[in-house]
Order: sequence, then structure tokens, then C-alpha cells
Amino acid sequence: MIAAALEAEVEDYLQRHCHEQDQHGHALVVPNGKAMERTLTLGAGAMKLKAPRMNDRKTGHQFSNKILPPYMRRSPRSEEALPAL
Repeated sequence: MIAAALEAEVEDYLQRHCHEQDQHGHALVVPNGKAMERTLTLGAGAMKLKAPRMNDRKTGHQFSNKILPPYMRRSPRSEEALPAL
């Protein structure tokens, strides 16, 4: 479900910015494959995940995953539970 949500977030961002082009007519926002695989610790256990990447050449604002921020390795719920253990 997380992988599908990440893909949906990227697709939504692409749809919102598909009309933006540079002076040569090239799109400023294009998908750029997947990031390196990383292990994400969730309440149900660990899972390996490859987050989608974007080549975002717009000025002023760059794409950043809201669901899975860069360098996130643990879900916020698992971080809350660790001090209690």
C-alpha cells in the first residue's frame, strides 16, 4: 500500500505540473526512476522499499515526498513506541 501511495503522489504531482515547460518546450517535471532500496521499519515489521524519484527543474519549489521524506527509516508510530519499551 505504501508503494502504491508513493506512486499516486508522484502521478498527482506530475498531473499538476505537466503544462510547465522551459524555453525549448521540454517538460520541467519528469519522473526519474526509483531511488535506492531502503529498509523502512513499520509497526508490522521491516519492509524494503524503493521510492520514486522526480527530475524537478522548476525554480522556487522542488518535489519532496510527503508520505516518505528523505532519510526516513522508521514510521512515526514506531518512534513513539520505542521509549515505552
